[in-house]
Amino acid sequence: MSSKSDQQPLRLFYSYSHHDERFRKRLETELVLLQKEGFITAWHDRMIGAGEEWKASIDEHLENSQIILLLISSDFIASDYCYDIETRRALEKHEAGEARVVPIILRTTDNWTSTPVGKLQALPTDGKAITGRGWHNQDEAWAAVVKGIRKVAMEMKSLEGKPVATVVKPLFAPPRDTTDRVTEPDSLTAQTVTEVLPTRITAINGYENVASVAVQLLQHALKVQSHEQPICLTSQSTRDITEGSASYATWQLVLREVLKTGWDVQHLWRLDQTAKRSIQLVENIKNLLGTEGTYQVRYFMHHGALIPSYDLMIVPTIGALSMYSTENAETIDAAIYMPYLDQSREIDILGKHFWLLSEHANNLFRSHHPNQSNRRTGALFTDFADIYCKEGDLFRIKDGLSETTRPKTFYTSNATYLRAIRVTDQRDPVGIQSSQERAKKRWKSFEHQIQTYMYYDICPRNAVIRLVNTGELSKDEQSARPGYVATPSDRLAWIKNTITLLNDYDNYKLALIDDEEQTAFFQGQWLVKGEEGVFIETWCSDGTEADLIITEPTIARVFQAYAKELWERIKEDHRNKRKVIKWLEYQQARIPAE
Repeated sequence: MSSKSDQQPLRLFYSYSHHDERFRKRLETELVLLQKEGFITAWHDRMIGAGEEWKASIDEHLENSQIILLLISSDFIASDYCYDIETRRALEKHEAGEARVVPIILRTTDNWTSTPVGKLQALPTDGKAITGRGWHNQDEAWAAVVKGIRKVAMEMKSLEGKPVATVVKPLFAPPRDTTDRVTEPDSLTAQTVTEVLPTRITAINGYENVASVAVQLLQHALKVQSHEQPICLTSQSTRDITEGSASYATWQLVLREVLKTGWDVQHLWRLDQTAKRSIQLVENIKNLLGTEGTYQVRYFMHHGALIPSYDLMIVPTIGALSMYSTENAETIDAAIYMPYLDQSREIDILGKHFWLLSEHANNLFRSHHPNQSNRRTGALFTDFADIYCKEGDLFRIKDGLSETTRPKTFYTSNATYLRAIRVTDQRDPVGIQSSQERAKKRWKSFEHQIQTYMYYDICPRNAVIRLVNTGELSKDEQSARPGYVATPSDRLAWIKNTITLLNDYDNYKLALIDDEEQTAFFQGQWLVKGEEGVFIETWCSDGTEADLIITEPTIARVFQAYAKELWERIKEDHRNKRKVIKWLEYQQARIPAE
């Protein structure tokens, strides 16, 4: 049994829609033990007494709260007060380090990850809705929520009463002149950490404080004009440097701004077989594409990491963090900060260690985006075709019918679909002839492998309806064929060919998912083939397309397993071949005449 906390309980605030009151009551019951143990004291608006001014009471308790639970549902997002007022203030407190905000996903909600709370770590596990598929029962989901809240409370309790930082002498540096250093114990307050960087070698205790100094290092990098050397980072623990901290959203924003100013960033990651870690890594990479600087990720496998964890962050001309696990073997919770002085031998040693690690690491991905010449020379399309033709099961998630379903007639020399391709080079590297050659390569691969391997296509039902009604193509096809709208005869041929594939090949499967199911899937469009290839199509913040190619087997295997899990979570009716064919036949009959 957990021991009772001998400190003041943390003040917990429920932000929820009254349509979800039954969920709030259930969560309140689940947290009774945590409250009896003295870790939390909870408040919600049903505690407002008769005659009290409700808005003033809510505002007062929200301001004084230390843990804020956002009970996410479509009703929560539709509520002006919950979403626009309470959530905004909650996030401000989270960013300032005054509170921890924890989203709890009650019901499957369309695209909640694109809202301001989408960057926060949600509960239950992996942000799966409590009422969604993937749980044996709701008790299992609630247990995951309570476990996560308990972890947050205990982490916050562990920081209470501890010094934020202490200045110490260098431990392993060669003897040197230390007249510019303070060697006697000193202290660094939390307020100082969030405003200025230390000017001395400084020890920092607590995960939140380490994350805060890491963000400050990046913010100082924005002031540097010369970028001759890259910023160096390692991620060997089970989460990224600031992941799960109050500084995480700021870290992501500042890191992108640093890249925009021209800094290059070298990031070494330890890979393992964990789906969440691998997918989070890919998400991080996606968010940093399309900048002036280069974000280069290299990886080493599990045996390359130190247990307990040890990580580095080096920002040339500013300073470095040497980070350690002191309480949990897998999570960073302490660091030594070193300012970059004229004779920074400690930082030189850290730099040599980083580059030695880098020599034993491999490049994780290649990328294509509009600023790169390889996108104009057809390397993007060649990479896609190469991955498509690898041996193994295929999973394709796309906002439209996939390339597998396109009729061969689309690639005859006079076909309107083929002629609509945007040709950017008169030598035709990405134009008519090369498109025909890649299509033939895909057909040959499909016909060779379909009897041995499974082909799974996942497509939104609404995308097929838009194609049938208006001829609208998927986002990536619109980019390659600007202004093109599929003719009624092309629409008819496409739907008919898709039905033929479903009828003729037992190993070809198509799932037509609804809007609710889309929220459960990885953002963007992706292709996984075998255990050696992942191709992810995504879009930069300015709306331009950017793509990742990953051939590292560990990541590919994780995505294979993840894709199979997603397929099984699709509603049975939406992946039942007979019912899918019947629905497509109905859509085929709706296509207007020429």
